[in-house]
Amino acid sequence: MAEGFPAGALATDLDDATFQRLKFRDLRRPTIAISFACTALVFGLWGWDWAIDPAHAPTTLRLRVLLAASVGIYPLAILVRVPPRWLPVIFYGMLLWLQYVFLLILAHLEGGPQHGIAGFMYWFIVPPFMSFLLPLRANVVGNIAVVVFPNILAGATSVLPGFDLLKYNVLIAPAGAITIFAHAMGDRLLHALYRYRRELEWRSVVIDASAGSVLIAQDGVLRFANPRALELLGRPAQAVVGERLSAFFHDGDLTVPGEDASADATLRLVRGDGSECWAELHGVRVDWRGAPAVLYSLLDVSARKRAEEDTRVALARQQELTQLKAQFVSMASHELRTPLAAILSSVQLLQRYAARLSADERRQLMGNIEGAVTRMRRLIEDVLLYGRMDSGRVTLTPAALDLEPFCQRLIADAVEGRPDRRGDPPRVALRLEGACHQVYLDETLLRAILGNLLSNAVKYSAAGGDIDVEGACSGCEVRLAITDRGIGIPAEARPRLFSAFYRAGNVGPIPGTGLGLAIVKRAVDAHGGTLSISSEVGLGTRVDVSLPQSTGLRQPHEAT
Repeated sequence: MAEGFPAGALATDLDDATFQRLKFRDLRRPTIAISFACTALVFGLWGWDWAIDPAHAPTTLRLRVLLAASVGIYPLAILVRVPPRWLPVIFYGMLLWLQYVFLLILAHLEGGPQHGIAGFMYWFIVPPFMSFLLPLRANVVGNIAVVVFPNILAGATSVLPGFDLLKYNVLIAPAGAITIFAHAMGDRLLHALYRYRRELEWRSVVIDASAGSVLIAQDGVLRFANPRALELLGRPAQAVVGERLSAFFHDGDLTVPGEDASADATLRLVRGDGSECWAELHGVRVDWRGAPAVLYSLLDVSARKRAEEDTRVALARQQELTQLKAQFVSMASHELRTPLAAILSSVQLLQRYAARLSADERRQLMGNIEGAVTRMRRLIEDVLLYGRMDSGRVTLTPAALDLEPFCQRLIADAVEGRPDRRGDPPRVALRLEGACHQVYLDETLLRAILGNLLSNAVKYSAAGGDIDVEGACSGCEVRLAITDRGIGIPAEARPRLFSAFYRAGNVGPIPGTGLGLAIVKRAVDAHGGTLSISSEVGLGTRVDVSLPQSTGLRQPHEAT
């Protein structure tokens, strides 16, 4: 609950201090303007001196200047923000001094005592407009002093002999009473207006509070929080009121809407227990306890944010699947068309010219058919394996494996299955260290790792090039390194090396599906291993793989 109001209740009645502060705030500028206007008015009344006594009017000029300058004391005191409790003393002290100077002016004019009685009406017409911002009690006492003081000056001290005090009191006493009554009625009216305005403000707060969480801040400091806001913030009222609004939001978020304008923002709100939630903040300017403030409505939009994020992820996934589909169709149409064309041409040659072909030529055509079929089979196997890995349906089954003959078979398959068999095959050197005769890895996934890496090394190396396959086996892991001296990988292609169907721009006409490294990465991840690639264009590529192995046979489990 805001400071100065009882807990559990909406305070719409004004205490005297608040009423005086509101009145001073609203009447300060009009009072200053009226006071400076009075300064000009009292000096302009020098013309009245000329109307009474033109012969002696010039002698009253200095007193008129003094009178005008004295009136300026009061608005200057308000301008320099003298404490309000001193303003009644300054104002009514100034007023009594002005009466004394006015009597001196009348004393210099012939007929002044007779005409001066009417002049005293000035003090009960203009000054009330200058003193309405003062407390009622001060105005009552001050007006009584204004009525009595000329009696003392003209009667007891004889400042103005011949001044008719009886006529003065008959005229001025009722004027003073009317002035006091006007002050009382004015205060009562202003009090009612302020109370009704506050009631409307509170009703606005209550209406907004019924719609959700409500905060009120002045200069960025919270002054009020309704129960629903406290519940959302996860803090008691004493931990909220008096704190800066920005303290309850994540530091990295946008600036909290300020005092100068209404604004909307969606920010991460930090709750009392340290958890975060998304909140929508909307601010509107209001008056709070007589000062500008901002009323904020606070709405928990975490569910909406989660839904937006889920939608964004789903859309991104859908776009990715659409792109993969397009890439797959493009790749499949190319990779299947070539072996199918080779099969078709070989079959047609065998059908038409089988009798004319030599045994070597027939064996070559049959080899072409077998190679094309093997190429299509590998493509289909790669697509199926990638699909299982991508959907998380690959089961990791470690088993005992002799690594050396396993690698030798994969090397032979890679060399035999190279797309371009012209020229000498690459020279592949295998070097294993440590206890590699019995390692515990998943044979299917290891074949996917080594088979694709060896296939790439052979495919992208020049005819007769050198390829090194190195392995080091320990009780806890198997480390493998495949190094070729081939075309290398451009730097701009490395961030996307493990994306499905992606191929670097320097592969040229060398056939491939773009699935090899994507499968390798997922197979390594399934083992919980690591994979790193270093390459330079034209100099070759090195791939390092580290796979943790079991200390013995384990039950099958889902790859992560």
